[in-house]
Amino acid sequence: MRNIEKPGITNADELKVYTDLNRSPAKISFPVYFGHQLLEKNQILLFQTVSKKPLKGACWEVMLTDKTTFKLINHITAEKIINRLPKDYFFQINQSFIINLAFLDKILHSPYECVLIRPHDHIRLPVSRDQLTKLKAIYNIV
Repeated sequence: MRNIEKPGITNADELKVYTDLNRSPAKISFPVYFGHQLLEKNQILLFQTVSKKPLKGACWEVMLTDKTTFKLINHITAEKIINRLPKDYFFQINQSFIINLAFLDKILHSPYECVLIRPHDHIRLPVSRDQLTKLKAIYNIV
């Protein structure tokens, strides 16, 4: 068989397409009550636990940047959520919250809290002492 070259497509064009695909937002699938919800990592602000009923325990919920929320199915744990997420973008700050580091603005020391960027700067989330140490290591804070 002969190599057939397509006119007009060069190695530089192929590299550009490959680079653009790598920069495109990654979609992540999460099981919700009605099926699976596909979310772009840049849309996700945080994950939080919410109580359903006093005796039923808590379940995880996703909050998007536009304040839309989706409840995940009951058997989803923090570990299962973290395993689905890109490690460089998300961080579990305590047992109840996982945040998107792209929206982190400040780390307060008294009390231990994370403050998100505008327009979400009214959201202050508690950070456990162990996780604060790991968070400081990510940003090389002494």
